[in-house]
Parts: sequence; C-alpha cells; structure tokens
Amino acid sequence: TEPKFNMIKGKYVNQFEHSVGALIFKIDPDTKKQILNMKDGNFVCIVQNNYTGATGNCKYEIYGAGSGLKAEVLERNPNDTENLGAFKIELKTQEYAREGKPPVTFFDTDLATTDSAISALL
Repeated sequence: TEPKFNMIKGKYVNQFEHSVGALIFKIDPDTKKQILNMKDGNFVCIVQNNYTGATGNCKYEIYGAGSGLKAEVLERNPNDTENLGAFKIELKTQEYAREGKPPVTFFDTDLATTDSAISALL
C-alpha cells in the first residue's frame, strides 16, 4: 500500500494526518510475534520515494516525526485473493496527536551520505 498525508482543517489550527500502510506476506510464528508487538507501539516510518530530485534531496521522507504513528489496522484474511492472504498493516497519527507539518524530508549533505545514514538504520 502507500504512504499518504492530508491536512485536517481545525477550528483554531490546521494539522496533518500521516499514514503508512504495508503488506507482510510472511505468516510464520516470528512474523506473528512482531505484529503482536506492534499493537501498542509508537513508530516513525522512513519512506523511500520513487522521485528523488536532481540532487537526491527528495528520496526519503519521515512520517510521524513529531507525534509518531500507531497501529490503526493489523489484519489478515487468508482468503483474500487480492493480497494472497498477507497481513495488512496501517500506521497512522492519532486524532489526539496529529502532526504540525507534512512528512519531514530526510537529507544529509548529499545522496551518498543520506543513503549511508539510512543503511545504518537497517
């Protein structure tokens, strides 16, 4: 699935809602344990964009950088023919903790340095 954000118009202040979805095709016990651990977690997600920009300064964005993302959807339908029974996950900002801005760009000096910083997190 795809990352997305949208502005939520408020009475006094406008805020942003961030959301990142994923499909997990492994269904082994270790994967189920990791999914179980996600139910109460608070996350930030680094997303790699298809468009990187001329210097690479558009390649990565951080969703949930200010308030974090929480599990909104953790589900699996073994009979789902569209995703072949994969786990469907959606991490989303919560209504009580929305973001003050769109996803933050992650870029450090140049593309090689930025890629190295991301690789060090994996």
